[in-house]
Amino acid sequence: MSFHTAETNLILDCVSENQKIIRGGKDLDIQRAIHYAFPNATDYETFGFKQIGNDLQIKKINYF
Repeated sequence: MSFHTAETNLILDCVSENQKIIRGGKDLDIQRAIHYAFPNATDYETFGFKQIGNDLQIKKINYF
């Protein structure tokens, strides 16, 4: 499932509930990328990042 926003001109692909890919998002700063991919995230959650070409993959890591 993909989402597109005119504000950022980026496409968000939902791989799973805990993994998102921001198409063309390699130059986003970390806080903005987290807010874009996981708008309800808290300060206590942990995320992993991987750059794939021009895309940015973000994975929410659950330790529980």
